[in-house]
Amino acid sequence: MLDWILSSTLPRGLFNLYTQTFPPSPTWTDADIPDLTDKTIIVTGASSGIGKDTARALLHHNADVYIGGRNKSKIESVIDELRNETGKTAQPFLVDLSDFDSVNNAAHEFLHKETQLAALFCNAGIMAAPVELLSKQGYDIQFQTNVMSHYLLATLLHPALDNYSKNNYRNEKARVVHTSSAMQSFFIHETGIDFHLLKDGHLRRSTNINTWDLYGYSKIGNTVISNILNKQQVNVSHSSCHPGILQTELWRHTRIPGWKAFFSSFILYPSSLGSLTQLYLGTVEKDTEGLYGIPWARHGIADKRTSDPSLNKDLEEWLQTELAGYLPQ
Repeated sequence: MLDWILSSTLPRGLFNLYTQTFPPSPTWTDADIPDLTDKTIIVTGASSGIGKDTARALLHHNADVYIGGRNKSKIESVIDELRNETGKTAQPFLVDLSDFDSVNNAAHEFLHKETQLAALFCNAGIMAAPVELLSKQGYDIQFQTNVMSHYLLATLLHPALDNYSKNNYRNEKARVVHTSSAMQSFFIHETGIDFHLLKDGHLRRSTNINTWDLYGYSKIGNTVISNILNKQQVNVSHSSCHPGILQTELWRHTRIPGWKAFFSSFILYPSSLGSLTQLYLGTVEKDTEGLYGIPWARHGIADKRTSDPSLNKDLEEWLQTELAGYLPQ
């Protein structure tokens, strides 16, 4: 009743913020995931948090899962843990998203072993990293990890995604789910992304940059690359989502004062709940192309800047230029 009253009285943007921060109890759970036998699925950032919860649920429903992460021993430990819990053995997908060469190697190793990919969960991310922290190629580490490398990975893996779409007996499209955040709406920038601040150089070094703005750019970017890839990959369904405000390792770069941490405890949810929305987008038995999911497994509305044709065009052209040495010719 309260949600109905607020949806009728609050401005759309404010209600959207409210319902993502204080979502109702889920009506769709991991028990609703269909049988995933013969489906090969990659989950990046699956060695902890909602990535591990996502992988666990997929294994419980008989998917062939690849655990994405940059630490080999941690991946192996998670594979052992999930084997004990589910009776299923996942495979390692060793990738460092802060290094394009690692992304390229991981994609080509996968394509050497597998011919089809039913789903890719672009789940890995970094939040509020120190501004001086750059990727191996000199980009803002948040934007490269969260956006650029996932765009590159989805592009390099397209042959396997496309092959699944054309040849699976379920007659369904392969899916890619891009994990975004409600933080895409929490910062002020007219167009959504300041491209001048995404790469090391004089302008970036001489500008007083807020790391949360950089994180916001990357979360705008997650939804925009979903739009771009839906246009580029007609046989693959791309979607994006805000998984929720969660208790995960994503907060490792943040320092929250005691009183704020106390109040934050009332709106931080378990990571197992956070996996529901991306699991829904990646497994529900209906097409999810272009959807923006919100907690818990509901359809929502992304920040209006993500649908701006100019921003979509600018980011696509920027990615094509910056990734020219890695994208297929």
